[in-house]
Amino acid sequence: MEKAVRKRDAALKQKLGITFFGTWLLLTVSSVLSSANSFALFLNPAGMVCIIASMKFLWKFRKTGDSWEQTGAPNPNPIVYNMGRPLFVLGWFLYWIGMAAVDIGDKWDGSALPIYLNLRLATAMTAGCGMIPVVMFLDYAHDEGAEFTGFGTDGRFFGRFLESPIPFVLAWTFSVSLVS
Repeated sequence: MEKAVRKRDAALKQKLGITFFGTWLLLTVSSVLSSANSFALFLNPAGMVCIIASMKFLWKFRKTGDSWEQTGAPNPNPIVYNMGRPLFVLGWFLYWIGMAAVDIGDKWDGSALPIYLNLRLATAMTAGCGMIPVVMFLDYAHDEGAEFTGFGTDGRFFGRFLESPIPFVLAWTFSVSLVS
């Protein structure tokens, strides 16, 4: 994606966008088909739509987003705090509820959502929310012109570690391993 944006390669960007959408569509369809509850039928597709819409919002308002691809000039009015991040969180929340629901037989329409308020949930939620600042660090560094070094940026704003993919992957892995 970085190569497609820097070189303004519209064909590669379109292929990557279609791959992103296709992967989400495949994940949603497979999760709905493998689930025995009625929550997944509605909430998983709603989560998918929110996540894809969030990416469109984030890309539209970035300094090097749509305007960079279309005209080669940075967005003169980037909006860092737009609806992209809340939609991203809402999408994952809806998707999580759809996946976490269980079949309970004939009681209450056949499906329920058990929520166990324990340390495992709190830790997984904290790790999941930890991904948001990492993405904000990277977006800020990219928008302010940090140099790409092959694995993250040069680290001039938040340090090499926080401007690399490592914190995001760690938070993702920790969150997913606790939830599943």
